Amino acid sequence: MPSRRSVLSGIGAAGLAAFGVGAAGAQSDDGDPTELAAVRVAHASPDAPAVDVEVDGDEVLTDLAFRRVSDYLTLEPGDYDVRVTEAGGDDPEVFFEAEDLSLDPGAYTVVASGEATVDESTFQVDVLRDAPVDVDDGAARVRAVHASPDAGPVDVTVDDAAMTAFDDLTEFDAETTTLDAGEYELEVRPDGDDDDDYDDEDFARVERLLSLAAGESYTVLVLGYATPDGEASTEGLGLVVVENRTSVPTPDEDEEEEEEEEEDDEEEEEDDEEEEEEEEEEEEEEEEEEQEDDEEEEEEEQEDDENEGRGPPPGRGEGRGPPEERPPEWAGPE
Repeated sequence: MPSRRSVLSGIGAAGLAAFGVGAAGAQSDDGDPTELAAVRVAHASPDAPAVDVEVDGDEVLTDLAFRRVSDYLTLEPGDYDVRVTEAGGDDPEVFFEAEDLSLDPGAYTVVASGEATVDESTFQVDVLRDAPVDVDDGAARVRAVHASPDAGPVDVTVDDAAMTAFDDLTEFDAETTTLDAGEYELEVRPDGDDDDDYDDEDFARVERLLSLAAGESYTVLVLGYATPDGEASTEGLGLVVVENRTSVPTPDEDEEEEEEEEEDDEEEEEDDEEEEEEEEEEEEEEEEEEQEDDEEEEEEEQEDDENEGRGPPPGRGEGRGPPEERPPEWAGPE
C-alpha cells in the first residue's frame, strides 16, 4: 500500500498538469522572463491543522490556518519543489509534496481540501488558474469551489433564490460563471431546495453579502462541515470570498510592487518614529509637570515648617498676659 506521502505527491502532480502548469514561459532576448507566475494557497481542509509551505526548501508561508487564503507569491517560470507540512514542529507531518513542478506564466490558486485526519484520508490539492482572463464590460467573473466534506450536492443562489448561480455543485467541484457587477445576497443550500420549501433538515442555509466590481474576478469557497457533530472537527459550514488576479504578473510589475512595499515599510518606519517622538515629548512634558508639582510641594512644606518654628508675633497670642489695668479717666469734680 503506498504511503500518504506518495499518494499526495501523485495527486498534486496530476492536478498541476491538468490545469496547464508546466508550459515553457516566454523570455526576452537576454534570457530574462517577460512574464512571471503568481501562486497563492487556500486552506480549505476543516480538520487539517495550520500549515507551512516550502518552495525549494525555503518557507514562503507559515502558520496558514483553515479558512485563510494567502497573498500571491511571485515566482519566475521554472521547476520547483513544493511541500505543504503541519505548521511548526521538528518533524512535521507532510500533507503534500511534489518535486520539479513546472510553473508557466500566469496566476494560480492552490486549494487544499478534503479531510486529513480521518482513517481514509480524502485530503487533496488542486490548482486553479486565475489569470490570464478577460471579463466582459459591466460584469464580474465568479468561481465557486465546493470544499465541504459532508454537505453533499449544493446550490449557490443569490437574492433569496431569485437566481441559481451554481447548480448541483459537488465536493471538489470548481465552476465559473459571469454575473453583472453589483451587490448580491449569496446563499448556499442543499441541491434542489428553493426559497418556498426550504428547511434546515440537511443543514442551515449559509448567507453572506457579495460585492462584485466590474471587470474583476472572484473565488467563492464553500467550506467546513454542514453538520459538525461527530465529525473530525467542529468547523461549521461557511463561505470565504477572495478577489483573483486577472492579469499575468510581469517583472516590471513585480519591481513596482517591491518598491511599493519598500515605500510602505519606510512610511511605517516614519510613522513609528513620529509616534516615538510624540511619546517622548509627552513623557518629557509629564516629567516637567511632575517636577514643577514636586517643587511647589517642597516650597509649601518649607513654608509650613518655617511657620511652625517661628511662633506667634511679639505681644500677641499666648504668653501675653492680661491687659494693664488703668484708673478710670477723670470725669470732673465729685
